[in-house]
Amino acid sequence: MDSVKSFEEKSAEQVLEKEATPLTRHDVDDSPFVVIGNDENGWVGTMGKYRLTEEFKTLDECKEELKEITWNRIVQVLVLINQINEVKDEQ
Repeated sequence: MDSVKSFEEKSAEQVLEKEATPLTRHDVDDSPFVVIGNDENGWVGTMGKYRLTEEFKTLDECKEELKEITWNRIVQVLVLINQINEVKDEQ
């Protein structure tokens, strides 16, 4: 007879299963951006080690968001480049 698992045990198992799913990386053509994630956990747009977007359900949605050149995206990239240069200067 199987033991009845508590809500906490089931939740912990679900978290472990979700974290165990490997992430994949997909370059966004003609850009410095990379989409990281999987279909189970969602997809985020990144530049280097920095996250640029909220989480998307599909890879294509995330890529389309990163392909749009908006003022917000331009400012994000400029701030990231500035941060990267500051880190390099400190080393």
